[in-house]
Amino acid sequence: MKRSLLLLAFLMLLINFSSAKAEEIIIGQGNTTLTGSYVPFYAVYHCGWTEVLFTQDELLRYGMTAGTINSLSLQLAVNYSCCRENFGNVKIYLANTDLSVFSTSKTVKENADYIEVHQQNNYTIPYSLPNKSWLRFDFHTPFTYEGKNLLVYICHIHNTWSSRSIQFTASTTAFSGSHYFHKYYDCSNNTSYCGTSQGYGSRINRRVDMKFDIDMSDIKLECSQSTSGIITAGAKKFAVLNIKATSKASSTLIKDLSFDAKMTSSSDIHRAYCLYSEIDDIYTADFYGSPSGLPISNNMTFSQDLNIRTECYFWLVYDVSENATRGAMVDACMLSANT
Repeated sequence: MKRSLLLLAFLMLLINFSSAKAEEIIIGQGNTTLTGSYVPFYAVYHCGWTEVLFTQDELLRYGMTAGTINSLSLQLAVNYSCCRENFGNVKIYLANTDLSVFSTSKTVKENADYIEVHQQNNYTIPYSLPNKSWLRFDFHTPFTYEGKNLLVYICHIHNTWSSRSIQFTASTTAFSGSHYFHKYYDCSNNTSYCGTSQGYGSRINRRVDMKFDIDMSDIKLECSQSTSGIITAGAKKFAVLNIKATSKASSTLIKDLSFDAKMTSSSDIHRAYCLYSEIDDIYTADFYGSPSGLPISNNMTFSQDLNIRTECYFWLVYDVSENATRGAMVDACMLSANT
């Protein structure tokens, strides 16, 4: 297969999958803290709700791909041995989403397909917990993360209040409120308060760090991704992704691979194909999944039972239109590997 293309700005991603046991993955740099009215559990007001957005690229960078999330944890950076311990009724929801940033005019929670994963009454943050303790919330319903962007929504309702200056470990974000939004209010135990426009909003260029306990598949992938490919004169095929799959066991069965064409235009690209080979040479590759390929979309799944003995190489290849615009941008990212 001959290629005529230009690949720019390669990004090497090391993506770890493990279904043998759950992995704990911390999302965030821990380079700052949330304090005062910005914290998920703000003691000065009766009630509060927090919405947190993680993008797919961020989660991949920390090694988190599609899988089953069993719990999440927040790190108590600085505890405070006074006043309120009880934060009442706490509920946590998660949702897969295509949303990449919160609106600057945001006042209510996102209209997402949220699933309740945790609920408890009389939730307490004890004074005795040392600084840097992780507050773990085990899920009563494990959440199926699809490898997309991820929303986390937390609400606590309680009818008493007091001052308590606890702080949470956090990371800086691109701009104020882009991936973290918090509201607080004297709601007097009103259960309908959560997620509404009532109360006082907090926007900040920080986001609380989270630790996820997640089961992922038993494959390690090294993905060489063209983040800014450009169609050149005479291009017919465009190898937008090259993926090295390594089995952690003596062999692993791969059932399907899923990709997102992102902003690639269907007027420039006809179809997508997946190829594979036991050596890193596309000229030796065979089709993985349907030889006729798939239409360009945000969820392209190629299915075939393929046993990986030690390592295998995959390519996502685009079929360039004869009328494609020279200089048009093409892109893709991997969503998941199902074993």
